[in-house]
Amino acid sequence: VGVSVTQLDYGEERVTTVTQPEGTGDRWAAKDLALALSYGRNLTDRFSIGGSVKYIQQSVWNETASAFAMDVGLLFITNFNNMRLGMSITNFGTELQMDGRDLLNRIDLDPGALGNNETITARLKTESWPLPLFFRVGLAMDVIDAASYKFTLAADALHPTDNSEIINLGGEFSYSNLLFLRAGYKSLFRQESEEGMTAGIGLKLYSGGSLFWTFNYTYADFGLFEEIQMFDLGVSF
Repeated sequence: VGVSVTQLDYGEERVTTVTQPEGTGDRWAAKDLALALSYGRNLTDRFSIGGSVKYIQQSVWNETASAFAMDVGLLFITNFNNMRLGMSITNFGTELQMDGRDLLNRIDLDPGALGNNETITARLKTESWPLPLFFRVGLAMDVIDAASYKFTLAADALHPTDNSEIINLGGEFSYSNLLFLRAGYKSLFRQESEEGMTAGIGLKLYSGGSLFWTFNYTYADFGLFEEIQMFDLGVSF
C-alpha cells in the first residue's frame, strides 16, 4: 500500500492586457496536483500486479480542472539474470474541463428589446480534453550481480495517445543496497525532443526492522528549457 502527493508549481507572472501591456498590477499563477493511493501484491513468487487510483487537478489563475484516473501494471521475473518484464497502462480516466469565476459574464440576451434584464449571469463553457493515456513495456536485467554490488541495465518503450513513440535507456550501479548511481537517456527516436541525458544518486537508510528511508536526486537535460533537478524523500515498511 502506498500514498503519493505530486505537485508542480509554475510560479507567478504579471497579468497583462492589450491596453496594459506592462501589467495590470495583478499576478497569476499555475499549479498541477496529483494525489494517488496505490496497492500491489505478489500473485506468485515471480508474478505481481499493482495499481493506483489518482485525483488530478490543474489550476490556472482562478480556473481549475480536475479528473480521476487509474494506473494498472504487471511484472514478471524470469530465471535468466533476474530479468524483469513489466507493462503498464497509465491515466485511464475521466476528462479535464476548466471552470472558475473568470468564466462568469454578464450578458443581454436581446439587446434590441427594452425592459428586459440586461445583466443575466452566464457561464462560458470550455472544451474538455482527455488525460494523456500511456501504454508502456519495459525490460531490466542484472548484468553484474556480486555479493556487495550490482549493475542493472533497463529499457522501456512508451506509446502515448498524444505524441509519438519513444524508447528510454538507463543503467544503475548499487553498492550494498545502500548507495545507488544512475544514468540514462530519454526520448530516443522522438523528433525535436528536448529531453536527453539524465543522471542521479540514491540513498537507502535502514531504521530497524523493515522500516527504511529513501532519498533520490535526479538531474535531467531538457534542451531549450535547460536542466531540471528533482528530489524525493520516501519511507517504506
